[in-house]
Amino acid sequence: MRTLFLDLKFALRQLRKSPGFTLTAVFMLAFGIGATTAIFSIVEGVLLRPLPYTNAERLFYIGKSVEKPTYDATSWLSYRDIRDQARTLETVAGYSNDAPAIFNGDTGAIRTRPHKTASGQVNLFDDPVKAQSAFSGPVGFTIGPRNILRGPKYFNQNLGLAKTFPLVSDKVNLKFRADAFNAFNHPNFALPSRGVAPSTNFDITGGTFGRLTAIDSGNVNPLNASNGNGYRVMQFALRLEF
Repeated sequence: MRTLFLDLKFALRQLRKSPGFTLTAVFMLAFGIGATTAIFSIVEGVLLRPLPYTNAERLFYIGKSVEKPTYDATSWLSYRDIRDQARTLETVAGYSNDAPAIFNGDTGAIRTRPHKTASGQVNLFDDPVKAQSAFSGPVGFTIGPRNILRGPKYFNQNLGLAKTFPLVSDKVNLKFRADAFNAFNHPNFALPSRGVAPSTNFDITGGTFGRLTAIDSGNVNPLNASNGNGYRVMQFALRLEF
């Protein structure tokens, strides 16, 4: 015991003589222990800890295999065939995380009228609260119909004017032309975002349901106003013909 105490005292004295080495060693030890603990926590949670179900080791994921070792989505008909014809499985269940919501309200609840709300956001629906409450989430394989919602209305008007002024009989003419693309400067909004929550603006469970955050593709380039995707662009031209 005395020898161990002397060895420990000598080690501490040497570490005090080399503070740089001591700090490096302590840092490397702390980093190694922290990294090992983090990796073990992930492995333990993903691989070692059983799922919170009875007989979790007997659960299997069934899916349509593609060329690589992953699983693709399975259709309802394939699920039904597996459920009814499988002989080695006790029971089969399915789920969908991207199914249409169930529409429970009337069409007046989802009337579209793009406008700026009190919070300063632009929303597609005349009454965003009423529109969101008109839907409920899909339950099991009971899902809502498609093509219930309509996007923002699309409107574009291009105008042009041309006039020829004769200068010298019919031999020399001055031609004036004016064009206005998207003459009324009407914004054409893109559909509400369908990104990943919480930025999903077509998610009935989110607080941004129906929010319009972008205009139609191409609007960033004013030259695209000729096809209705940009803000108003006007051009004028004079041409001397002889």
